[in-house]
Amino acid sequence: HDVLEILGFTMSAGISTNKMMAKLAATYGKPNGQAVLHPENFSTILQTTRVRKVRHFGGKLGKQVLNLLQEPSSNAPVVDVDSATMMDLQQVPLPVLQKRFSDDTANFVFEACRGIDHESVKETSGALVKSITAFKSFPPTSNVNEIQNWLSLMATEVVDRVATD
Repeated sequence: HDVLEILGFTMSAGISTNKMMAKLAATYGKPNGQAVLHPENFSTILQTTRVRKVRHFGGKLGKQVLNLLQEPSSNAPVVDVDSATMMDLQQVPLPVLQKRFSDDTANFVFEACRGIDHESVKETSGALVKSITAFKSFPPTSNVNEIQNWLSLMATEVVDRVATD
């Protein structure tokens, strides 16, 4: 409540047995709520969680994993990269992952798609904000003046947020 009143931000919290699953749980608590994810529910959540939505799988590693899922030799059913889930990734045996990745990365992927994460939670008190964004929806237009007005509005909002921060 204080964060909302003072800073104008909503907050979400995920609570689970490890950092990765807690972050996934937090997405279910949005906006301005909390969600608890128990280990007995991991498989249910991972069935529908897209690979790219999981921490560490949004960038290069995620792309490599999705490419692997496209190969018939992965021992997993070939799935569309846009709909591939962590449960799909569970179908890839550890030896197949070890042929593609280093042992550490293969083990990380093998465990992560099962909801296992050994990364410790780090203290972030005093951490600086990494990004400030502004979003606006407006109807399609080719009118330069309208576009400039929207850009000006967003730029002003970002400047205000930076000043407040």
